[in-house]
Amino acid sequence: MEIQDPIDKKKLKIQSLLNHPVTQKCWYGFLTDEMGNRKYLIAEGVARITENEEFYNSWINSKNLNINEFQAEESVSFFDFEWNLFPFVNNEKELQFRGFDRYQIKAEDIKGKLLLDAGCGAGTLSEYFLKKGANVVSVDLSNAINVAAKKLYSYKNWNGFKADITKLPFPDNYFDYVHCEGVIQHTHNSFETVKELVRVTKVGGHIAAWHYTKPKKQSFLNKYFSNLREKRRRKFRSWDKHVFIAYTAFLTLLGYIPVIGGLLNRAKFISKKSLNKSFQANWAMTMDALGWHEYQRFVTKDEFKEYFSECGNFKTVYEDPYAAIVHYIKL
Repeated sequence: MEIQDPIDKKKLKIQSLLNHPVTQKCWYGFLTDEMGNRKYLIAEGVARITENEEFYNSWINSKNLNINEFQAEESVSFFDFEWNLFPFVNNEKELQFRGFDRYQIKAEDIKGKLLLDAGCGAGTLSEYFLKKGANVVSVDLSNAINVAAKKLYSYKNWNGFKADITKLPFPDNYFDYVHCEGVIQHTHNSFETVKELVRVTKVGGHIAAWHYTKPKKQSFLNKYFSNLREKRRRKFRSWDKHVFIAYTAFLTLLGYIPVIGGLLNRAKFISKKSLNKSFQANWAMTMDALGWHEYQRFVTKDEFKEYFSECGNFKTVYEDPYAAIVHYIKL
């Protein structure tokens, strides 16, 4: 695949030190410039654009790089634990909705196509796209990409990058499909993120995205509860993570009590859509709603559409009448 430095836009090449025995793709190595200078590391099958050589050296010194060891390696990070404890989607119906139906995409249309899962998290949707026949590139800024890699490394048509979706390491007009499910609002600037996603979408390619949505007009109560939740969210940053986990579990349990659950839903402390799912899924949605994300913003559906209109010309496949959900073809 084609990779470029997100800073200077120059082409990068893969320098492999060790290939994976199943896929024969680079498992440990570097991304180098055309002069052979090492720019970014590749570790455990993931190109780590946001980590430097010092990180790689500390990692490589702690391991004996031989085939037998890394085949059996079962290192589990904190994010691995978190994403396995709180699976956001774990059934065919939910995956079908989040991957396709929400955006009016047909599963058969992605077969054989190069698809970017921008902000892939633990790679649940990436795996679903792979099973539908797409060639998938998964990108996430967090260590959740390690969880994704653990699940997806055996797919020969998968590549993973730890990178910022506002500074993607790919050339212009590269992907047939760009899919971004509920991630843009967690970046530092929603418009700049849309602009970057459009940049890497091919002319004639598809881009599908969902942004957290706010209504054009909010009632007094909605404004009050929104402000209350934001104040609480900022305070949670100073909490011990174990206390936060226990607190969100307690809120989730309260959500099953009819009157109290209704009030918590009105205050956006729990998610109404998740109440018919498993307790773990409800818990995950509560943690997501109250988590200490540095960025979490809401836009109207018209504001979201305007971001795209400022980035170029598009043919509309689908625009949700109520939410900031779009599916366009780049012209």
